Amino acid sequence: MIAAIGAAASFAQAQTAATMHPNLTITPPSQAPALEADADQPLQLEVFINERATGLIAAFTLRAADGRLTSSRSELEEVGLKVPAALADDLAIPLDALPGVTYRYDEAAQTIRFSAEAAAMQPTVIHAQALASVPTPQRPPLGVVVNYALFGSADDGPGGPRFEGVTGDFETRVFGRFGLLENGFVGRLDDGSTPVRLESTYTYEAPDRLATFAAGDMISGGFSWTRPIRMGGVQFRRSFDLRPDLVTMPLPSLTGSAAAPSTLDLFIDEVRTLSAAVPQGPYEIDHPPIVYGSGEARIVLRDALGREVVSTTPFYASPQLLAPGLTDFSAELGFARRNYGTLSNDYDDHPAVSGSYRRGLDADLTVQAHAEGTNGLALAGGGATTTIGTFGLVSAAAAQSRAGGRGGWLYELAFESRLPYLSVLLRTQRTSDGYEDLASWTAAATPELPDARHLYGQPRDVDQFSVSLPLQRTGSSIGVSLVRTRNADDSRSRIANLSFTQSFGRLELFASAVRDFELDGSTAIYVGLSIPLGSRVTASTGVTHSEGDSVGYVEASRQGSHDPGSFGWTVRASAGDSHDAQAIARYSADFARFEVGAYDVEGERSATALMEGALSWIGGAVFATPRLDEAFALVDVGAHGVTVLRENRPVGVTGANGALLVPDLAAFVANRIAIDPAGLPVDAKVEATEAVATPYSHAAGRVDLRVATDRRAVLLTLTDAGGAALEIGSVVHVDGLEEEFVVGYDGEVYLEGLRSDDVAVTATTPDGASCRAAFRYSAAPGEQARAGPLACRPGR
Repeated sequence: MIAAIGAAASFAQAQTAATMHPNLTITPPSQAPALEADADQPLQLEVFINERATGLIAAFTLRAADGRLTSSRSELEEVGLKVPAALADDLAIPLDALPGVTYRYDEAAQTIRFSAEAAAMQPTVIHAQALASVPTPQRPPLGVVVNYALFGSADDGPGGPRFEGVTGDFETRVFGRFGLLENGFVGRLDDGSTPVRLESTYTYEAPDRLATFAAGDMISGGFSWTRPIRMGGVQFRRSFDLRPDLVTMPLPSLTGSAAAPSTLDLFIDEVRTLSAAVPQGPYEIDHPPIVYGSGEARIVLRDALGREVVSTTPFYASPQLLAPGLTDFSAELGFARRNYGTLSNDYDDHPAVSGSYRRGLDADLTVQAHAEGTNGLALAGGGATTTIGTFGLVSAAAAQSRAGGRGGWLYELAFESRLPYLSVLLRTQRTSDGYEDLASWTAAATPELPDARHLYGQPRDVDQFSVSLPLQRTGSSIGVSLVRTRNADDSRSRIANLSFTQSFGRLELFASAVRDFELDGSTAIYVGLSIPLGSRVTASTGVTHSEGDSVGYVEASRQGSHDPGSFGWTVRASAGDSHDAQAIARYSADFARFEVGAYDVEGERSATALMEGALSWIGGAVFATPRLDEAFALVDVGAHGVTVLRENRPVGVTGANGALLVPDLAAFVANRIAIDPAGLPVDAKVEATEAVATPYSHAAGRVDLRVATDRRAVLLTLTDAGGAALEIGSVVHVDGLEEEFVVGYDGEVYLEGLRSDDVAVTATTPDGASCRAAFRYSAAPGEQARAGPLACRPGR
């Protein structure tokens, strides 16, 4: 950045410049070569701020015309000074134009020492959370995955056991650099009926633009006061989930200034979450670990003399708010889909359009807009969410529709408060009789549902109230909720729910009561007790009372996992006004997962069986695995029988093709994959034992941990002419190779990269004597090749 320079002008000229610019002090020069007095002089100076070394050297210019020192905006900001936006010349900013800043230029020491007020300095940024940068995901290799689930059942009918048939659920995916194609269908496999198609969708994700494009079947976007629908068409939407490291909700600004070098402690709701050293001057805490809801951030500064300065910042954080400047959107064009899961291709005859928009205007205000329409229907509305100090959130929305010549309206008001000791939600929504949306307007009437439009219509009245009191000191929690609805078909409900939990060490007591005041006698009470028994085994018991009937039950279960070889089970029995019993066993193999169950309900016996897994073709190889529902990775090791680990946990062993599919990875997140070198062949050469997989959604990442197994390596034992082990440190050259190999203990030297079976070597001892030896290379598969002891003779 700089080179040392001598005197730029005479000391008298410098004194004149100091008189003209009172915030400049110049230290007299030492002996230095003279420079032209009429030329601007570039300087490279070590920078000090408030007598603190920054460890930086910055570029400056001493102007000959007026003796002023200048620098660029980027240089000044990098060393820690603020530059007013009003200073237009970004390349030559006079230092005496910086407000709150004075400086002293020491020509002899080639330094510049700034004295700056706190407001004139860039804050020291303290990273409260280690937000690891997410590697750019690599487009997946070309591949095909077929997920399947086969379900069969049988019961004990009047004539004996009766097989009920087999149902299949299938999903096909084709992925590559072009994106992802998905198609799913379900149907009976034993009666010749036509399967029902579920979704057929093409998706392309663009993490660099935080956007996703979809064509085919999709679900439209919306908000709490809208009703998304299934459509067939195209969709373009914002996808914040493509960047898991991006914080979308606004965070409180935690800034301050230290009068002296200090230690900073950050407390969030009285829990210390950060401790860091800060220099003198302003500071800023980046990405504080804020929890959802209301809280208080307390910063304690303690200097070397033990003096403390405490500042507090109350906040209210919520994912319902967008950080200032962030925009969320979704736009769809297509045809409304009806009777999903029943008919394969039932779409409305008229095209429909839907669009949703959300933007954070500032830290306390996020606005929304939504519009949708089709033949005979137009709807538009908007809303906003804002904070009430640090107490809670208020949101409001309103919409107007015009359908079939009738107008209608909707409004919604909601309030939420999440305090450490109390959580409250209040919500009310009203619609007029003429209000329609795409969900109701495109509902198709069928013989079974002649009044489908009213059945799927927007509820006319919704009132919701809930409160939760976590009593942390006693280990208990109480929740109360009330919901009142009046539907479009004028059916009504008024449901109250009361819940209670209490922990006694490992024991947990839970109770709940539900009542619908619109239906006489519709009260249900449930009381239960749960206790973990270790080894993933949990036991529970409870009593249910509903509509005059009481039933008690006991249950024990062992939670399995998706890892190969994992086993789980559940047994349950109930007795009272009714009785039943069931036993379920689950097993995870490396190629599929299985579940069998036996049931007895009021003396009627039945049995079920389930097998689910996936068949895939990726990277030219075929795999049979458990279902691949999320992202996954193809780990190519190039050797059979090697254990693969995900986040230090074994997940499988490579097959005959030297590869393994690792399921259940997080998309767009760095998943650490490793191999256990203990399982590698002894002649394997390992370049790396771990790597990172960052896959796309529902597609494969590729992890290359291939090892070289054809190393043509040999452990050679050399002796001198008298039969003694060749001296340690002797250097061995193999004819035809440039690499040198060093002799270790007992005359052994490890040679690799041999190019032929007939090997000749020259050894040079530490005293300069040389000798020759030759042998024929041979190796059994998977074993360490050895040769010798072999006499190394001079002159051979």
